[in-house]
Amino acid sequence: MNGESNYRISTGGGAFARCACVGSIHLVSLFPHNLANFSFSSFHPIPFLISFHYPFRPDHNIAVLLRPHFDEYRAWHDIELFFHRLCLRAHFFDQVSSTRPADPFTRLQYSPSTWTLPSGLLPTLDLFIENCQHDISRLNFSARLALSNLTCYELPAVRSHKSNPNIVIIPADKGDAIVVWRTDFYLAESERQLSDTSSYLPLDHDPTTEHQATVSRTVIGIISSRDLPPTASNLIVPQPRTARFYLLPKIHKQNCPGRPIVSACSCPTELISSYLDSIFSPVVQSLPTYIHDSSDALRHFDSLQFPGPNRLLFTMDIKFSTPPFPTRTV
Repeated sequence: MNGESNYRISTGGGAFARCACVGSIHLVSLFPHNLANFSFSSFHPIPFLISFHYPFRPDHNIAVLLRPHFDEYRAWHDIELFFHRLCLRAHFFDQVSSTRPADPFTRLQYSPSTWTLPSGLLPTLDLFIENCQHDISRLNFSARLALSNLTCYELPAVRSHKSNPNIVIIPADKGDAIVVWRTDFYLAESERQLSDTSSYLPLDHDPTTEHQATVSRTVIGIISSRDLPPTASNLIVPQPRTARFYLLPKIHKQNCPGRPIVSACSCPTELISSYLDSIFSPVVQSLPTYIHDSSDALRHFDSLQFPGPNRLLFTMDIKFSTPPFPTRTV
């Protein structure tokens, strides 16, 4: 079916969902009470997405799944961390932020703060913490919790769909929507993009270990030649992992293609990239063409003037920014 059309489908139990057919993909807007009765095998073999996108209502749009029992030790650990962050925020609230350390490599190594606010400096905060500790100590952590905003029909549906290997539940690229994508079509879209040999090349093995060895050898060699201080060893990721590729569906685009994302967190070169970013960011921000964000762009647009009778205002969009477009032809 080409173009766009709206119709209703039955989801079982007398419930209906509003549908929009865009090309060969079905976008289905469901309300939470319809979720339990909806079958994800509908429209086979047509690919479809289910987009949960409706006005925010805390009592309907947030699924509160509480554990049957709480770990009391873990609960108190989290509570004390919260109190610690609260004391830090209160103590340093009106103080000027410190400048960057003289050694830029020290900030790459995460070291949690062990400083504790001395008692009596902020009596109001001390009273608040004491009252919280008193009220929390009266809780029965071994009691079974039954509070949930999901019905007895919706809760099994959420658990079933969460463990369903035939669907992928991911956020949309834009629009703050939750999308349910059939796994076979998710994999087909991934293979379609990864088969582009001008941007991707298949490998016969995972090179993460080799990359880690190269980074470690290079950093240690530069430190040995005294071109970098010993603290530059923080550029080496302690426990590297392989980058992860995934897609975010562009439900605002025709045929709903996937936006490729490569998560490089904890990859061998992550800390090197962070270090280089700290060096080049001030340079980039000093350029006259630098735009910080959308609000900054609007402020620039407000000051623009176009004198003369012949004026033409237009916008442009880069169709593919990842993978990168060939810069030599630009």
